[in-house]
Amino acid sequence: MTEKTATPDAADRVAKPAWLWDSARRRIAWANDAGLAFWGAASLLDIVEYIFAADSDVVRAIETAAVSNAAIDAELTPQTRRLAVRMRAKPMKLFDGRDGILVVVMQAQEKARPALGRALFDAVPVALVRLDTSGGALDANELGRSLMPMLSRTLLAQIAAQAIEQGAANRTATVARDGREVSLLLHAARFLDPRDGTPSAILRVEDVSARHAIEQRLRAKSAPQQAEAHLRDQRDDAEARNRAKSDFVAKVTHEMRNPLNAIIGFSEIMQQKHFGPLGDRRYEGYVDDVLFSARHLLSLVNDLLDLAAIEAGKFRIAFDSVALAGVIDDCARLAKPQAADLGIELKTAVPANLPPVSADARALRQVMLNLMSNAIKFTPKGGEVFVSAGQDGDGGIVIGVRDTGVGMTPNEIQLALEPFGQVDGALQRDRKGTGLGLPLAKALAEANKAQFRISSEPDHGTVAELVFAPSRVLAG
Repeated sequence: MTEKTATPDAADRVAKPAWLWDSARRRIAWANDAGLAFWGAASLLDIVEYIFAADSDVVRAIETAAVSNAAIDAELTPQTRRLAVRMRAKPMKLFDGRDGILVVVMQAQEKARPALGRALFDAVPVALVRLDTSGGALDANELGRSLMPMLSRTLLAQIAAQAIEQGAANRTATVARDGREVSLLLHAARFLDPRDGTPSAILRVEDVSARHAIEQRLRAKSAPQQAEAHLRDQRDDAEARNRAKSDFVAKVTHEMRNPLNAIIGFSEIMQQKHFGPLGDRRYEGYVDDVLFSARHLLSLVNDLLDLAAIEAGKFRIAFDSVALAGVIDDCARLAKPQAADLGIELKTAVPANLPPVSADARALRQVMLNLMSNAIKFTPKGGEVFVSAGQDGDGGIVIGVRDTGVGMTPNEIQLALEPFGQVDGALQRDRKGTGLGLPLAKALAEANKAQFRISSEPDHGTVAELVFAPSRVLAG
């Protein structure tokens, strides 16, 4: 058989549904108007990207037609319709020169869907009975037939009449079965025969004896026992939801890391012009924006990962002797450019001879950076952020970050300590953040065995404190 090269004009001249099949990629590479209508596609863009499963009826039919050199009969289901089709197929080159197949549908006729079979009706694992308007049984599956003798005709007539009239009905019944008492739940729904519209009711019967037995045992417990069991169940549910949330966040953020690192890498290459100038200078501003946004997203991902790890109990803490003066000075040096850009003065007062504490240096540095950044973010221009550290009367160490910012009410403090919780206000809207700074600082502080305290008053600033107990302070 001679192979031809496909062209849109040639395919369009075929009045019947036709399409070019890319066997290697298992997808339609092109279709004429009739072919698009056959597949229910408004344009080629709606269909060319769809990849068919290797064992689908479409793939099997096309491959069979291609080797038969004759028209074949097959069943296809475009747009969820079942079609009996007669089709031909012949080799034809695709637009890029690769081997393809031209498929032409000679005939297509919709097939009626088969009614629910007897075997399927009997296989349903609940009792089903179809009732007429007087409660008589028109049909039933095996489970339904076994329960019918136990149910009174009066009960069946009542539930059938209500279901047919109102659309649905429910009843409960207690019957004797195999020498024991059985509790049944009956639910009926209106059903219209598709052939002549005759109304009837489909009744579902469920044995709820085991459920009732559990409820009776619970009722038999004393009130304190019930309250304790209820609280225990609530705690278990909350822990399970929390673990699921933490696992989800960890998985999502891990998936985000690779593309973010790629964005940063490519942006840095363009920004540093490794391969020469970019051309139009306007692109340089775009590159800076991309790089800034990617770094911000990566910072958010890292914060989410840390929060998820802490909540899941998997955050790794490496306790060591940490010199607080060095950590605070390093963080203040990093935060000063942000403060200067916003017209805020950042001051520190940390004794050089402050004794070291037992902590994780990386986590402690992140706590201080978050507290300083948060204080700067919510302090108006001309304000001040003051960082101090010293020993208290018991021998512990208190690190404080005080600002002259907008401050918060007690309810707003509680909101700010929730992940993604952001207090509303003009300055807050102007200097948007992720809402992770304070929650992460608190979580990391507690992971370092330090107490986290925060106090604030509207228009009078905020004080955040990190308190290391005397047992966490090491000899200098």
